[in-house]
Amino acid sequence: MAVISRHLFVDTNVFLSFYDFTDDDLDSLSKLKGLLKERHIKLFVTDQVKDEFYRNRENKIKSCLDIFDKSRFS
Repeated sequence: MAVISRHLFVDTNVFLSFYDFTDDDLDSLSKLKGLLKERHIKLFVTDQVKDEFYRNRENKIKSCLDIFDKSRFS
């Protein structure tokens, strides 16, 4: 079993930015998942970050959907 050597705190805005879905974001999420799974890092998420995420997630999704709707091909 690997020893956790790094600790990571991610702000709410970083979590919400993953809804923008760029290739870089998906690659970063995949890398983060691997590091967490292999226990190379430990992720810290406070109750405040969780609350902010759930409060703002719907607005972020709506904003992304609005952008998508404007860019649709006819």
